[in-house]
Amino acid sequence: MALITHDDFAELLTRIRQRGLTHMLARLRLTHAGRTRSTFNQAELQTSNWWNIPAVRKRWNKMITGSETLEFEDYVVEKYLAGSKNLTLLSPGCGSGGHERRFARHPQVFDHITGIDLSPNLIREATALTKKEGLENVSFLVADIHSMDIPPACMDVILFNQALHHFRNVRNLLENQIWPALKPGGLLIVHEYVGPARLQWEADELAIINRLLREEIPDKFRMRAGSRTVKQRVTGPGLLRMLLSDPSEAVDSPHILLALEELFEKKEGRPVGGNILMPLLKDIAHHFAGPNAQAQTILQHLFREEDEFLKTHPSLIHFGVYQKLD
Repeated sequence: MALITHDDFAELLTRIRQRGLTHMLARLRLTHAGRTRSTFNQAELQTSNWWNIPAVRKRWNKMITGSETLEFEDYVVEKYLAGSKNLTLLSPGCGSGGHERRFARHPQVFDHITGIDLSPNLIREATALTKKEGLENVSFLVADIHSMDIPPACMDVILFNQALHHFRNVRNLLENQIWPALKPGGLLIVHEYVGPARLQWEADELAIINRLLREEIPDKFRMRAGSRTVKQRVTGPGLLRMLLSDPSEAVDSPHILLALEELFEKKEGRPVGGNILMPLLKDIAHHFAGPNAQAQTILQHLFREEDEFLKTHPSLIHFGVYQKLD
């Protein structure tokens, strides 16, 4: 694992332009937990995230539910929870609460949904959006699951959406906090990054990514968001940046799948990819979010390249439904 890479310098320049030098220097004085909280406390920061591309989200839906228009929350309710009533759901690391609100739109199924997150800004945003939508069966609070006193067997469903890979010692968390909190027969739903720790991409993966960046994406679609620089290549992050930016990022991700399958019964698991698209589209995704015909044609080609890669490599992102047995 390299200490510093080319991507680290490009990332630093981009983030300074987006957030300002004062903010970036202030992060150096924070503790590990403080850096993690700061990373996710930017509710209004405009970044170019690949998961905000509508075509990417349709792709995820198709890979998980079989339909581009069916979100996984509605799929889970239809397939596993139809006819259920008065259920409770807990979502650690809920962010701004989009997935929790979608579950809450099934009031005939869920009596109450609780989302928790370390970020006060994101919790405020989640609460405001919930109030605006008029949902009464979901609430959000600033909390750390490690310090919560959760009664045993009190939850019907627990959700981890891109949050589980931020926990150290995933096996310990699942075994000693999540498993006891679920009722017998309760469901654990995960939509998670399960790839290499600290986002250390494989050499053959980087070779494909850089070929596509160089040969398939014109310069006008490689301008980084909030910057005047062109994305020239991808090397992956160095260890120093990972620790300074967010020490929790992918800290124990390689152990997630094994821990899940050892502790719970797997009802289903779906590969969601991300191997090529995530590093390739980082900071340039905004070019592909609109209806531009050329951009959408390129994007479909990138999808095919990732599909080909996934034939011989494990997916970086995994969707799964697991059940607690007696």
